[in-house]
Amino acid sequence: SDPTSSPPVSLAMHGDWMLMGIGEGAVEGAIDVLDGAAPALTENEAFTAAWARLPEARLMGAWMDLAPFATFLDFAAMMAEGETGVALPTADIAAMLPVDMTASLVAENDRMTFEALITPGAGTPSFPVGESELSMLFPADTQVYVETRELGMQVGNAMDQLATLMESEMMAAGEDAMGDMSEIEVLFSEDSPFTSMLGAPLPDVLDFIGDAAVGTAYGEGGLWVGMAGEIIDAEAADERVSNIMTVLSMFTLQMAEDGVLIEEEMVGDTEVTVITLPPLEAMMAESGLPSVGDTISVAIHGDRLLIGLGEFVQWAITSDGSDSLAVSEGYLDALGDDTVNSGLMYADIGAMLSTLDPILATMSPEWSQISPYAAGFDRMVAVGTDED
Repeated sequence: SDPTSSPPVSLAMHGDWMLMGIGEGAVEGAIDVLDGAAPALTENEAFTAAWARLPEARLMGAWMDLAPFATFLDFAAMMAEGETGVALPTADIAAMLPVDMTASLVAENDRMTFEALITPGAGTPSFPVGESELSMLFPADTQVYVETRELGMQVGNAMDQLATLMESEMMAAGEDAMGDMSEIEVLFSEDSPFTSMLGAPLPDVLDFIGDAAVGTAYGEGGLWVGMAGEIIDAEAADERVSNIMTVLSMFTLQMAEDGVLIEEEMVGDTEVTVITLPPLEAMMAESGLPSVGDTISVAIHGDRLLIGLGEFVQWAITSDGSDSLAVSEGYLDALGDDTVNSGLMYADIGAMLSTLDPILATMSPEWSQISPYAAGFDRMVAVGTDED
């Protein structure tokens, strides 16, 4: 035992076991369990229920009881209140904590799978689950792709939580207003300038979007970035996009001498708004970063909102999906059967490393030593599901 370390570390041999413990009494407690003098973790019903979910053939397994974290939240809230004077709603946050989390790592043939399972508590929020065809709008060589459910609703909820936090801060500071309107009213009220410009209070600006996705890739033609969102309220979509374009037009008039302008072009039967931003390309070039072009395109195509740097929007409008990410062998193999999910992130690591290798070698002298290990990675997918 080393009592001088903090926390103390103990090591012991007991029968066929080598025991190591961090903290007071850890090894002693394990010895009591092995001798039958204390109950084992396997007698904990929550643990046994969670542990039974793990696959038997695994490289490792882990379990964590999350209930004690409520104490850490109280401690963090006390520190925050002492520093800022703002009382955080720790009781509400603690009620959202899951009961526990179990994880496993499995190796099989050409892949490794890390799976984490949580047991929700009474107040643990659930995430919307669904299935979309947004990946049909992205090219097959997309290197990074992220898909989320009910984006508009999630943004609105986050904004509402921000407003609640700001209100708590103002009340703690004894501030009732700032000028004619409080900070909260300036940002979130029906009478705020943002509402006048955008046609809706800030939390509701994106409420016309359901599921959404973002994708990007870097290749010989430079970097492109695209965003696609499912439109669930066509009238609101037309109004909000029109309002945002009007606001942007006001700014481009002031920057016209720098070559910034907004134009309309037809791609098939779809009107595309193209915003030219020469300063963007110049800024990327000066920074030594990959080229992204100097245009941002925006379009409403059917029931999809499309926004992109480069040629993404034009590609998404004209493609029939036969050469899209949705039918890419690598993407389908990585995603597997988890098409109904609460969101996903896919990365074609092999393609990314192939195109970025010269840049990484220039930026980091150590890359030549790291790259042989990174070369073993092909693709990665992270998926959220909700079952039982």
